[in-house]
Amino acid sequence: MTEERYLCATGATNLQDMPHRIGQVDLVKANGMSASNMASHFMRLVSKPTKADMTRVYAALLYVAHKRKFVEPAAAITAAIDWMLDPSCKVCSGTGEIERKGRMHKCPKCKGEKLRREPASRDAQYLIDHVSDCRRALSGRVRKLMR
Repeated sequence: MTEERYLCATGATNLQDMPHRIGQVDLVKANGMSASNMASHFMRLVSKPTKADMTRVYAALLYVAHKRKFVEPAAAITAAIDWMLDPSCKVCSGTGEIERKGRMHKCPKCKGEKLRREPASRDAQYLIDHVSDCRRALSGRVRKLMR
């Protein structure tokens, strides 16, 4: 139902903003703050990154950071985006093993988990969790539509 209303709103000829009633333009505006929008921005950034996609993701995360009143939003956003774009361990390149003296050993940095540790900042961790939640919400919605 919401998707149908949004599609109708994007095709509307009158997107006049009236303060006394909720109109088509309000649906279009609200989509900019929805979880599916955040997830689609991130998926575009991961699949085929452009400067515009990076700006969109940064702006969406900045909105979340200001809403949550982060102390240093820029540092948290940078750390979160860096980890989300490449979570693999830097020592073993995401294999979980390194070669020493001709034998394979478990990576001492990631302990075989293949991922580097998440940023220590709670704010960055919150942003990573927020994007993950948005991605789950979007994938659930897409699966539901495909049934």
